[in-house]
Amino acid sequence: MIELLMEALMSLCEAVYIPHSLILRYGGVNEVAVQVALGNLKLCRGEAYGELAYMAKPPIVTLKGPVKANCIVSRRCGEALEFSINIPRKPLIVIDVSMWSMHTRSELNSLISQIIGSIREVRRYLWDGALALTGVDEGFMEVFKRALGGMRTAVGIFKSIRDVALDNAVVLDPYGDVEADESLIRGAGAFIIGGIVDSEVAKPRATAELASRLGLNLPRVRLTFKGSLTGVPDRINKIVSIILMVRFSGYSLEDAILANQSRADKYSALNRLANMCRVCDYAKLAELAYSLGLPGDEKTMAVVRRFANRVR
Repeated sequence: MIELLMEALMSLCEAVYIPHSLILRYGGVNEVAVQVALGNLKLCRGEAYGELAYMAKPPIVTLKGPVKANCIVSRRCGEALEFSINIPRKPLIVIDVSMWSMHTRSELNSLISQIIGSIREVRRYLWDGALALTGVDEGFMEVFKRALGGMRTAVGIFKSIRDVALDNAVVLDPYGDVEADESLIRGAGAFIIGGIVDSEVAKPRATAELASRLGLNLPRVRLTFKGSLTGVPDRINKIVSIILMVRFSGYSLEDAILANQSRADKYSALNRLANMCRVCDYAKLAELAYSLGLPGDEKTMAVVRRFANRVR
């Protein structure tokens, strides 16, 4: 979002001053940019001096320093500047929560946390309107609003997924029959993700069941890492991050998955790949661990030693 906002301000501002208090309150310059786009903060004509905080055209400054800014972000001002942001309309990220009541309290808390994390991921590249929650009823909305606290959002809220315009959409399903690649991710108009967490109660093939319940006759697409589900993060916000990194930051799918893997995901991938190796010496397995971004600590080396020099 910050790049889109700065692009819109190139003809209006030499530099933009953001008070440090706003950066702290909203959690970063990108979050401040979202609030400007939502209309919760104003862009004002004024003069201020600060330190360079974000290199862009125009640059962003904050605190006190020598860099002059002729635009100021504020809650209110006498002369508010008008501008328009060219926000991409695709892709749309849809999280369907119609199965929310099947979760335990802990799983529901995790689901809500992952949705809030997904809002933050979408804000890195787009804005809140690029994320839609469907299957929302009064019970879920009550829990969701309580979890949001004072966080303001313009995420789309819909009772039914049929209320959402889906163009060239796919369902992300770990057991889907279509394997994702960069071309598919960069070409899809919408990604539908099941709002499902099964950390305590197993929900086998729940996404397929959800798609059937919703009557979605759409391609079911799986993300894989080196040909397997092993090592692919299962948190919704991580999946959203992977999609958007491939779509907007030029990452390959494998590199985006690597960047979003937890330490546990990496160890799972290492164990699988090492187990598949027919003849692997210590150096080759250590290099494999390094390529996954694992540290050379005792836990990693224990895996390397277990599989080293084994002939299958």
